[in-house]
Amino acid sequence: MNSIPETVKKALDEFLHKVAPLHYEGRWYRVGSATADFDDAGKFRLRLGVVDLVTAERLDMTLHDVTSAREFEGGWYFIHTEPKADEPKTGKADGIKVGDVVVLKSGGPKMTVSYVGPCSLGPSILKCVCVWFEGYTIHSREFAAEAIERF
Repeated sequence: MNSIPETVKKALDEFLHKVAPLHYEGRWYRVGSATADFDDAGKFRLRLGVVDLVTAERLDMTLHDVTSAREFEGGWYFIHTEPKADEPKTGKADGIKVGDVVVLKSGGPKMTVSYVGPCSLGPSILKCVCVWFEGYTIHSREFAAEAIERF
């Protein structure tokens, strides 16, 4: 019989009582709703309704293969099953790292990279989260690593 990891139970309890935010892929979120279940393969997954604490954007997240949770700077983050060492990453970041100023290869505004790593769709898919300002409004989006280049 599958069971929810104890650290995940504690994190969910704090999320739903508005005590702690979620830290996920370089961003902070307030969790409004959460359901936990197991997929057809018996792996634990979380379905979360969240609000980005920077942009106030409402999002629905499904996190697969959650194995644990850890406290982090007053909030929580989830641990996923890591890809196997021999599993190739899809896409290339071409040495791009957090803090680099980048643009889309197709053009657009200068952006700052806030996250480089595996995508929530699967640990072998590489993505970059970028932020930029339009006037006084901050925007944040994720892009495939091969879609951006250093400015």
